[in-house]
Amino acid sequence: MTDLWPCAKCDDPAVRNLGTQGWCALHLEKLYDTFDPSTFALRGVGRSSGPLWPEFGPHHAELRCNACAATWVGVPGEACEWCQESLRRMLIWQAEQVLEPPDVDLSDERFTLAIKAWADRLWVAVEAEIIHQRDAERAITRETRVA
Repeated sequence: MTDLWPCAKCDDPAVRNLGTQGWCALHLEKLYDTFDPSTFALRGVGRSSGPLWPEFGPHHAELRCNACAATWVGVPGEACEWCQESLRRMLIWQAEQVLEPPDVDLSDERFTLAIKAWADRLWVAVEAEIIHQRDAERAITRETRVA
């Protein structure tokens, strides 16, 4: 684990390093108050929502995710595991969906257009790092061999 720097605002022990500064729980909360929660979609962080729980460790408190409202005990600012798992599952689902070839009959005059549109979607998925380029190439090769 990376060493935590003292809080840049008050010199108290930090719970998180962000950029080149350390942040204590209080100032980290104030920083997160300035953010729009919708920008955290499925990448939420825990915000203090209740009392401290020192028996779990220093700076531990009841947390609520600023994106999905899940609750747990942890250090303010830590990543929401529910959001992380949901994002992971969604990316797997999206990869499965994009790798599925179009359901167009070979004799249909739109077959070539459908394959081209699918290839374009595959490329977007590669660029978005939803799938690997080799998986896209295999899918296209498999589908065009049939043609």
